Amino acid sequence: MSKKIIAALMALTMCAGLAACGNTAEESSAEDKAASSAAAEESKAEESKAEDTATDEETTAENEGSTEIPEDNPWNSPGVVNGNTFEDDYIKMRLVDDVICIDQKDLSCEPTEDELKELAYAARDHYNAAVGGDINAFLDTINFNATIEPFLSMVNQVYEHTNAGDLDEWVKDSKLSEKFDTLDAVSGLSEYLGSAETVEAVQAVDFDNGADGSKEIQALFDSINADEPNTQKNLSEKTIWDADGETLKLSDKATYAVYPVYFGRDGEDVYTRFNMMILDGEDEHDIVDVIGWKVDGKWGICATDYYKSENYEDFKGKNAKEIFDYESTNMYADE
Repeated sequence: MSKKIIAALMALTMCAGLAACGNTAEESSAEDKAASSAAAEESKAEESKAEDTATDEETTAENEGSTEIPEDNPWNSPGVVNGNTFEDDYIKMRLVDDVICIDQKDLSCEPTEDELKELAYAARDHYNAAVGGDINAFLDTINFNATIEPFLSMVNQVYEHTNAGDLDEWVKDSKLSEKFDTLDAVSGLSEYLGSAETVEAVQAVDFDNGADGSKEIQALFDSINADEPNTQKNLSEKTIWDADGETLKLSDKATYAVYPVYFGRDGEDVYTRFNMMILDGEDEHDIVDVIGWKVDGKWGICATDYYKSENYEDFKGKNAKEIFDYESTNMYADE
């Protein structure tokens, strides 16, 4: 079987799990890093293992007098190519300029073509800012301030529906679980990076009784800067901040492979979690377990890990269209 991009990105997603940047105050940054590092080591191994397993299953079936693939095998149905889209019962793969998007067809909605490109380039710029040596420039790519109004609105709505006794039903009907997950991660991250005094002030706000915490949250986010000791101390543990890293210098054949874990909307605002591979010549760059939000037309991005490895032999020297065509053609081909 081929499916190199898909197998690698699925492995990243399974290994990274829900260890996004921020999370909650009780979670360990060491565990976050371990999860994403495991993704780095296992992504290609998972592909090989999956192919070996498929071979073993086929051999067993032959020995039993049948070569039929089990119906619950996710790769059971042959895919159909329609222009720049490949689709089967399990996944959908789209080509948009130099971006390939792969999802498991279980998203509440899918990114538009413009959003997909914006998301990929924002993640790239987030990484390059991380190795640029300027903390405040890097924090600008996270764009904390964009989340203040949505967060306060969410808190107030949660309070109202908790009192009404229909919180679970409201969350389900409003389809805002992606927004909740994203804003919870941003909130958790801010508690690590902000000053102790402002964190305490926010924690003292009686949100359960409808208190307005906008001033306290603004003060917390304002305290996240290059001069704040907690920002300096925790930034590298909770994000991909690395002032000694190497800036991505990509060729005109670089391909961005984006795998959304979820993608949701609240009006025109977007909340998403994804993994991304950049395939370019000899190299593969992976930006792992990224959360993103687009509020008032501006993106905020936060990633927990990054690693570099060797690109697949079949993709070296190919551009996005050539990689898409290769994957579409060889998705179910024996190797």
